[in-house]
Amino acid sequence: MATCNPHPNAGVAAKEVNLPTRQDVYVEKQRPLWSYRTSILQVGRAGSPAAEYRTFLDFDLTSLAASGSKIIRAALVLHPLLAASGARLTHYACLLKDSSWHADELTWQNMPDAQCVDRAAQPCCGEVLGSWEPKPSKPVEVDITYWAKAALESGASKLLSIQLFAPTAASSREHYYVQYGGSRRGDASTRPVLQMEIIARTSAAKTKLEGSGLASAQAGAPASFKITAHDEDGTAQVLGGDLFRCRLVTEDGVSVNATIIDVGDGTYAASYTPIVSGIYKLAVYLRGRAVAQPHYVVNVEPGPVSPAHCVASGQGLIEASAGVKTFFDITTKVRVRVNLTLTLPLTLTLTLPLTLTLTLTLILILTKDSFGNTRLSGLEPGDHFAANIARRGGSALEWQSAASITDMENGTYRVEYMVENAGAYYMQVQLGRALILAPQPLNPNPTTCRCS
Repeated sequence: MATCNPHPNAGVAAKEVNLPTRQDVYVEKQRPLWSYRTSILQVGRAGSPAAEYRTFLDFDLTSLAASGSKIIRAALVLHPLLAASGARLTHYACLLKDSSWHADELTWQNMPDAQCVDRAAQPCCGEVLGSWEPKPSKPVEVDITYWAKAALESGASKLLSIQLFAPTAASSREHYYVQYGGSRRGDASTRPVLQMEIIARTSAAKTKLEGSGLASAQAGAPASFKITAHDEDGTAQVLGGDLFRCRLVTEDGVSVNATIIDVGDGTYAASYTPIVSGIYKLAVYLRGRAVAQPHYVVNVEPGPVSPAHCVASGQGLIEASAGVKTFFDITTKVRVRVNLTLTLPLTLTLTLPLTLTLTLTLILILTKDSFGNTRLSGLEPGDHFAANIARRGGSALEWQSAASITDMENGTYRVEYMVENAGAYYMQVQLGRALILAPQPLNPNPTTCRCS
């Protein structure tokens, strides 16, 4: 039996299927009311101009379409049994537009594509599928992949109706007709078939997902994962064409769109770029069914700290007490860290012969990424905060580091500073070389101590 050449990407997923004809028949011009449904199919001319034969084949692809399989390659395979070995014959196959014919009703007088049957070069209304020179016992293959795929398209009839004919002129000395094996032959290897390499329908349950984007991502940065399609037997697909969809959403209803690109070899590249941090559920669907598992839990972390989006606030940015350590916190977004359950500023009075009044001030710096997300995991490697103070009134500002900064390991940074002398100062806060807080006027007051 003739075999198809392997598809270059077929691998182990391609399966060979031989589809028999649904019906086949040949007719004769000399007997216009006859229909020959025998074990042979005749094509060509013999003896006289009236002795002309044409063959009709019909293939039904409905079951293949229903299975969701995809065609990689399709070939019409014929087996010449009797042919003139010395004659140069050319036979043709053409596609019939009319696929409604029935073998037991078809004769020379009512051939399908009746409006085209008298054309000598192409006696059917469809396209020529191919030509060949038939030789005895040498199988014929005609590649009809394009037309087989077209028959499976949405809205198509799922039928392939084909006419075999020979436009070669007849000779009175030699027979120019050829006998091919028909569907009724006892030897199944000589019957006409549509030989196809197909891949089975993709299974949502057997398809595999892999990649870091299924577990974690960072706000503002693309995250990705890979989809590898498999059929019901767990065999990897070698062609694309499946329509996968992805849903990524938080419990609060924040959703992210994902892009899925068909690579064409059975794999798909999926990517998404979240801008809101939080816990998401990611699910991939094929034909409404979840792929691999119901969903994946994805932790989207905030992006790197963005100085332009940080905010500083608090009384400590305006005033402090000379000689008294003053504190403010650097924390994330709108999370406020207060280490004292006291109202600030705080006035503490001790009644002894000595009365001491002390003012303690708290400042908050809110640290965000470029999308306004809270950062709880600290800074990126190499980044650091700095708080500097310069006294006002001189011709030039002389900035001095006047603070120690402690990472509280919860997204909060505690800043401790002290000025020794009362007066007018500026304070600024930086992340690396970028300003979080532009020079801000600061007025340290003298520490008050009254004795009585």
